[in-house]
Amino acid sequence: MKLLEVLKSLYCKIVAYLSSLFSRKSAEPKNPGLKPWDALPGPKTYPLIGSLIEFHKMGGGHNIHEMSVLRHKKYGPMYK
Repeated sequence: MKLLEVLKSLYCKIVAYLSSLFSRKSAEPKNPGLKPWDALPGPKTYPLIGSLIEFHKMGGGHNIHEMSVLRHKKYGPMYK
């Protein structure tokens, strides 16, 4: 009987600890100057395929470096 109470108590402490690790409060950026992901500029993307259409229009894998340079010029040093 005593062992069951100890295990329940330990389980509750572990669950409380893990929930505090993964809570929304801990996911907030520590630096208030950081932008959220949605605020970063970037090309229009679609579910599952992302920006594959734009990638294909630019010539696929043959011109990936040019696409990266163009995106850097258009959206700045940080884009999604």
